[in-house]
Amino acid sequence: MIAKVFGAFEQGDGDIVKQFGGLGLGLAISKAIIDAHGGLIAVHSDGKNLGSTFTVRLRLSHALRTE
Repeated sequence: MIAKVFGAFEQGDGDIVKQFGGLGLGLAISKAIIDAHGGLIAVHSDGKNLGSTFTVRLRLSHALRTE
């Protein structure tokens, strides 16, 4: 499922879909916004029923950097 998690309207396995519904658009929209800003979004899971960790990396604006 991780390979498809950022796709629009992707569905998890049958048990998860029945309980929580599909993945919908949230992750697809998040990825599009992050990509548009030159960032990266990644997902990791140790396996079924063990949760997922999402990592977002964005560039820090030059104006916000400290010397």
